[in-house]
Amino acid sequence: MRIELLYFDDCPSWATADERLEQVAGTHGLRIERRLITTPEEAEEAGFRGSPTILVDGDDPFAAGEPFGLACRIYQTPDGPAGSPTVEQLEAVIEGRQERLGGSADTLLDALRVAGGRLDADQRRTALATYRLLAEGGPVTHRAIADATGLSEDAVAGHFTDWPGVFRDANGAIVGFWGLALGPLDPRYALVDHDTGEPVGYAWCAWDTLFLPALLGRTLDITAADGHSGQPITLTAGPDGVRDVTPPATLVSFLAPLEPWGPDILTTFCHEVLFFTDGTTADAWMDGRDRELFTLSVQEAFDVGRRWTSERYGDALLPSLANPDV
Repeated sequence: MRIELLYFDDCPSWATADERLEQVAGTHGLRIERRLITTPEEAEEAGFRGSPTILVDGDDPFAAGEPFGLACRIYQTPDGPAGSPTVEQLEAVIEGRQERLGGSADTLLDALRVAGGRLDADQRRTALATYRLLAEGGPVTHRAIADATGLSEDAVAGHFTDWPGVFRDANGAIVGFWGLALGPLDPRYALVDHDTGEPVGYAWCAWDTLFLPALLGRTLDITAADGHSGQPITLTAGPDGVRDVTPPATLVSFLAPLEPWGPDILTTFCHEVLFFTDGTTADAWMDGRDRELFTLSVQEAFDVGRRWTSERYGDALLPSLANPDV
């Protein structure tokens, strides 16, 4: 869960909100991100409805129609109007969010387990090596995967026999695999290594951008667009978290798969899992579609991806992260 405290310097109440929020967040093992707002343009871009503003996974749980801008904010509390929510109000917001996330995330993970199936130890090594070799920028052969894993070439080829979501070039080399591709798809999700500035490839859907960093052992800068309006969306995601989401209220559309993924995974799943700048554009796109879609905040979608990759790859993920060449 991502908690942000937005404020401006002349606000007399933000320190009180910070103290109370720190007390509640500490109880739940959560970290607070603090952001100074200095201009009206920043206020509108950040969803700042006055100081202090508290965002939980990009949402303002206390919003009551206040305009965006550099003003002091008044909260309605059990003790009357005040410059900050009470400890009890903050506790209720965070506990409610955790309860909702726990139930929905567990249900979604159950569906993803069915869709993706289980991998044995050698399959995990094969998959992780394929991801990392693709991220180097060229087509990947079975021979290269065998060399990276120490498995035989026949064993590697056998793993790919029944796996959906494997795309090859005219020579039979792999150019797309389980969320990562050498060339752009539509919509386009461009991935760049945050530390080197080198292109890493393209993701298949919005969610892929959030779990690929853990599998690649890299921090990635992601450039995408709103699935309805086309407005640019950028963020940075690493194995341990996501940051610099712009716009901050960005959402991810999602659906719970009802059956194992097949050769049509791009159209049946990936094309439904997009980024949106906010709930308005997400709702506009989802209205009228014949799938049971819902939205997650970027942080929520990241957390689902972290749990899914940890469970799916288990111990194989840890040495891979320590050494991206493995």
